Amino acid sequence: MSAELLLLTAPAQDVSVQPALDEYSVGDVINCSANGSPVPSVTWRQMGGPPVTGAVDGSSLTVVELMREGLNVWKCIAMNSYGSDELELRFNVTRELLDTPISHYFLTFLVELLVQKL
Repeated sequence: MSAELLLLTAPAQDVSVQPALDEYSVGDVINCSANGSPVPSVTWRQMGGPPVTGAVDGSSLTVVELMREGLNVWKCIAMNSYGSDELELRFNVTRELLDTPISHYFLTFLVELLVQKL
């Protein structure tokens, strides 16, 4: 005779994101994971700011251009039939030097100035 013990738990308190940073670049992908039994479903929810669409794909959050506007606050939420857990992530999106229109004009000016000196 054999017996099987099945332990059912809410998502554990170890909801985590990888990589966990304060700053990301456009195109970076942030993955969220959690443990529990049954295995929890994981998703992201935006907390304020201009609505961002197309950034969430299941447990993955892709940093998009629209996220450059100020501080981003997102929650990774893990849920199963026994409960839920969440982790809040606050981050900024880095702005590349060449991405700003003023830097383009400034670099053009510098190139022209150097050409005149030669």
